Amino acid sequence: MKTAFTLALLAALAALINQFAPTVFFDMQLMLGGSVAVFALLHFGWPGLLVGITALGVTALRWGHPFELMIGTLFLVWLKIFLDRINGGRDHQDNGRIVLAAIAFWLTAGIGLEVAAFHFRFGVGVTSALVLAFKEAATGMINVTLGLLVYIITGALPLRRTDTTIPVRGAVSVIVLL
Repeated sequence: MKTAFTLALLAALAALINQFAPTVFFDMQLMLGGSVAVFALLHFGWPGLLVGITALGVTALRWGHPFELMIGTLFLVWLKIFLDRINGGRDHQDNGRIVLAAIAFWLTAGIGLEVAAFHFRFGVGVTSALVLAFKEAATGMINVTLGLLVYIITGALPLRRTDTTIPVRGAVSVIVLL
């Protein structure tokens, strides 16, 4: 019950963050609710995906881009599969490799999917679609970095565990990206 309530609060926070996303330039907004989703994935595992779907749903409704819900969900599913199968499970989540998994997703699939979606769905020119795709990739990287940072900080709090050491590799990854 406590987990469900916490997930509901995190989903509400992610939706609120995406609803009031900061505009960076040229009417491009950074939907940072995904950082809450990444934290939820790291902390709660698969149920954290619901937080991400909530944040992505707000993005899809707000901008009228239903493909963002699909691509974003694919991104979060990839991150969770990476954490479970490739990175070594729950004991190694804070080592910073999730950042490499995010880079791999955007370089191999994410940017191409975004370009195709913007070009074929909205008729945006390929160059403009590529710019939008790179913005989405940058936002995804920021979200992973912020989500990992919050996870590392909360993991270092004495409330959660007795060993309050901060993982050096994960902390370095976050600092370098920020």
